[in-house]
Amino acid sequence: MRLSRKILVPTLALFTGLLILLVIGLSLGIAAETRAQEEQTLNQMENAFTAETELLGKVALSLATTTANNPAVQEAFARRDSETLLALTQPTYQRVRGIFPITEFQFYLPDVTSFLRVQNPGALDIGEHAGRNSVVSISIQEQKAVFGIEIEEEGLGMRGVVPVIYNGQFAGVLEIGIDLGTNLLEDIGSEFGADFQILLLSEIARDAGAAGMERFPAPIPALMGYATTLENPIFAPEETYQQVLTSAPQTSYLQTLESRHIVRSLPLHDFNGSIIGVLDIIIDRTQSIDIQNQRIAITLGAVIFAMVLGGLGVTYFATRALTPIETLRTAAESIAQGNLRQHLDIDANDELGLLAQAFNTMSQRIEHLMHTLESRVGERTRELEKRANYMQATAEVARTAATLHNLDTLLQRAVLLLNERFELYHTSIFLLDPTGEYAVLRASAGQSSEEILARQMRFRSGEEGIVGHVVATGEPHIVQDTSTDPYYIPNPLLPDTRSEMVLPLRIGQRILGALDIQSSRPNAFLSDELQILQILADQIAVAIENLRLLEENQAALAASRRLYGELSRSDWARILSARPVGYESDEGGLHPVYSISETAQADGNALEIPIRVQDKVIGVIHAEKHPGEEWLTDEEKIIELVSQQVAISLENARILHNLQDRSRREQVISQITSTMRETLEVDLMLQNVLREMGEHLEFSALEIRLAHPEDLPESPHDEAAA
Repeated sequence: MRLSRKILVPTLALFTGLLILLVIGLSLGIAAETRAQEEQTLNQMENAFTAETELLGKVALSLATTTANNPAVQEAFARRDSETLLALTQPTYQRVRGIFPITEFQFYLPDVTSFLRVQNPGALDIGEHAGRNSVVSISIQEQKAVFGIEIEEEGLGMRGVVPVIYNGQFAGVLEIGIDLGTNLLEDIGSEFGADFQILLLSEIARDAGAAGMERFPAPIPALMGYATTLENPIFAPEETYQQVLTSAPQTSYLQTLESRHIVRSLPLHDFNGSIIGVLDIIIDRTQSIDIQNQRIAITLGAVIFAMVLGGLGVTYFATRALTPIETLRTAAESIAQGNLRQHLDIDANDELGLLAQAFNTMSQRIEHLMHTLESRVGERTRELEKRANYMQATAEVARTAATLHNLDTLLQRAVLLLNERFELYHTSIFLLDPTGEYAVLRASAGQSSEEILARQMRFRSGEEGIVGHVVATGEPHIVQDTSTDPYYIPNPLLPDTRSEMVLPLRIGQRILGALDIQSSRPNAFLSDELQILQILADQIAVAIENLRLLEENQAALAASRRLYGELSRSDWARILSARPVGYESDEGGLHPVYSISETAQADGNALEIPIRVQDKVIGVIHAEKHPGEEWLTDEEKIIELVSQQVAISLENARILHNLQDRSRREQVISQITSTMRETLEVDLMLQNVLREMGEHLEFSALEIRLAHPEDLPESPHDEAAA
């Protein structure tokens, strides 16, 4: 055999073996990389769906809480005034449904009966019962706010339910539901370029009254097609759905002559963890498989070219070619391991150089795709976090309002919370004075807040600044650039203000003041944030109104207690003036006591327990034991309990005595008046009056005298005339 062949054959054999290994490694790496990217995308879309549903749940609960805490809504619902209740809640429903797909805005009575459907009051069936609605039932039973996913007649939705309390009494609950249907799936799918579909358990949907919501046939009888972003739904194998319904997520790879898809099937749980259906996440992997096959084909072509060149180059070309091939193999393995920044520095004008350029281009494109995807996911995550911060701030304001009973402390806490949570330049709250002429600064946080508070700033309503404009019109005002706004008045203590948003604090149509938010960045406030921030401002207004009502109620209660105590003391003084001051029991028996001097005096072995009515002492229980005997704890407790019961019984007896006296007086007056009306003759009328008064009133003597006109004293008017 010729030497060239001896060199060529082992060289080609070695070269061929290396290229085969390279092709296999590259193919496996590309396939593994494709699978990893698909798995990552599926996980991101699953997390996005979970985050979106949780956000909608918090939104529904926040909206329900804000409405249920409105005093006017509480009073109208407690009085079962459906017209007033509809007038109070319809504007909120009309305003919010333009932002969120609200399907339920409904009040339920404590017996779980639907009272008012704000979203469709004309179709209300007063006898409709919501017993199958677990979220509403739990909220009514436990009288607490809850939210979660549930199937109802309107379909699948996120429900937020809040109890309505009026004057300490449970009036019912308010439910707000947001649709989890095709619109939600399309919004998430458009962000990631994927498709979603929801399959509900037929039995649960039928029990909830949503059996008619089936939009497309399901793969198994146990399921019904509810929502999909596909014109023609794609399903995993039937056994896959059987396993998913046992809480086992499944991933299926589907392949046809026209397309290839991945279907991630996940169990869909309701608010208490029960499986109510299946969520399918569908990715069309046809393009990624084509790209994968194209990359493998390019690799195979390069291998063929390399083998031809290796045969022509003999030993020299073989030795020179092995080095770039090894470099190429190493780079391929690095890419397969996830190092997308890999770059091949091969300066050659042959097939290996072209292959290196193809690898570099492929690496750059994949890196760009991953960076773009991460940026989109990050942007969406930041938006969700921002909305969550708004909702959390609203909830914290509500919690603060529930724990604080001082208006200034509440307002200062609110502005500090907003300023810190959203990293603002300055935040302040203005309240209208009693005349409604000026909006007066009551709380401030941020830049120069103490000095601004010390100046006691105020704006005339309708005439001065953005605050004056907002409290006069009741409409929010956003300034993206303070240098161009006609209402903006510069504040020398806030020189860096570049954008400003002022929101009205209102209860119904009544304006309480304004929330002023300032930022050192231009265009800091987006228009789509206005609705959420207005909800937060309304929450602050409700808290202010609640504190005002609390102060009025406390003052009225204190006055009532003082009046009741004075009446009680005067009644007891009158009752005891004609009765014994008490009774005494000793070895001689039971006998009354007519003066305090007759009562036993306390000594070292006596116990006296006061009898209190309305925190006033009206008597005392005096108990003595024989000298040397000790008082037991149970004996003291028994006497204390007896004193409490005696106080209650005495107060009840006093009230009954007053009622009896009043009834007797009214009866006597009625009889005397009736007798007077029996005749118009003066003498006979006077005789009848004396007879009736003598029969009912125990007087020793009774007479009625009519004076002669000449004996009557002159009136002051007559004297002045004289």
